[in-house]
Amino acid sequence: MVDETVGRRIPIPIIVCDDIAAMHAWLARVFGLSPGRLEHDAEGRCVHGELQAGDGAIWLHQVSPHFGLTSPKTLGATTGITAVMVEDVDAH
Repeated sequence: MVDETVGRRIPIPIIVCDDIAAMHAWLARVFGLSPGRLEHDAEGRCVHGELQAGDGAIWLHQVSPHFGLTSPKTLGATTGITAVMVEDVDAH
């Protein structure tokens, strides 16, 4: 993703999860992120999700053994961290 106003690239964090639709709804509800599109395959499974987070985006990706993508839940370990800044963490 390129921010045309400043000509720099904006990184997009990608979260690999087992249930993209549920994670999408949870992130929108809990952190107030703007829900974006959800994509489904021919069998109706949600395979991609997007949320707006300030000037950037967060993508949700399906577990994919073919590409070596496994959810932290399956691994039983943290594989990355996405920080979401809020005005007042105690109030949030």
